[in-house]
Amino acid sequence: MFFGAQTTKPSVYIIKFVSDTLNRKVSDVESLLLLEVASELAGLSVWAVDNFIWNRGARHTVTNIVQLAPDVAAAFPNEEAVNEALRFVLRITDETKHLVRHPD
Repeated sequence: MFFGAQTTKPSVYIIKFVSDTLNRKVSDVESLLLLEVASELAGLSVWAVDNFIWNRGARHTVTNIVQLAPDVAAAFPNEEAVNEALRFVLRITDETKHLVRHPD
């Protein structure tokens, strides 16, 4: 696929990994260039590093992404605030389920 070149494609996993590592957004081209340089400095093949990142990303892929309506999203400053609110709802639901009468 790469005709023997020591490179890879800038997948979403690589872009996210490099962005998270640098704590800033990077483009696909920048992520690939940084990955190539970092791999060389570490004495690793780009393919080996790509494989590690892909496997790591594949294991951590979120499968339940929900896009909040703009008015709801505006009420939450970040992802953790949304999670805390949902945990609160789940806790209240669990703690009060005995108060709801279910028909036989």
